[in-house]
Amino acid sequence: MALYTFDDLTPKTLNKALSEAVLTKEAVEAPRDKEYDIFLSHSYFDAEQILTLKMDFEAMAFSVYVDWVEDSELDRRSVSWETADRLRWRMEHCACLLYVHSENAELSKWMPWELGYFDAKKGRVGILPISFKPTTDFPAYHGREYLGLYCYVDKCPPKGSSTPTLWVNKSPYTYINLRAWVNGQEPYERWNDEGF
Repeated sequence: MALYTFDDLTPKTLNKALSEAVLTKEAVEAPRDKEYDIFLSHSYFDAEQILTLKMDFEAMAFSVYVDWVEDSELDRRSVSWETADRLRWRMEHCACLLYVHSENAELSKWMPWELGYFDAKKGRVGILPISFKPTTDFPAYHGREYLGLYCYVDKCPPKGSSTPTLWVNKSPYTYINLRAWVNGQEPYERWNDEGF
């Protein structure tokens, strides 16, 4: 299994003007009661990678909520009741939460709160680790060991295919594709079937 790397998520062809156009279009078109597959909990310091990740997920037919895209008027820099209420409302309309774990995650005021709220409310939480180098290791969360309580998400093709698929992993041999997990199924143990 391969985890996402910063190189995977650094825009190669996406320039600043295009990024701003995408953000403006998304912000204008996002209805307040829209349902999403994924609430992407992340550090704004990873904004470039998050936009690329959002577009990658959307290319795989997932709908993705990113607060500064859909609700650009919110001020995430300060903790307020207004922002918390809006995020609660959005989480109510998302099937799952993916917590993007990067070195910048520790700087976020909101990520631990979003994780705890969503876990208590719906329980469908996955950790999406982003590393600086490719790895096949099971993720380690030094200083935030509680993240190890959750499944982690990675991207790789299933056996006999070259098409990348997102997987939700409970352990190296217990996993399910992200679409099935979003739809309510749980990871199950696989040894010799459609796995990696």
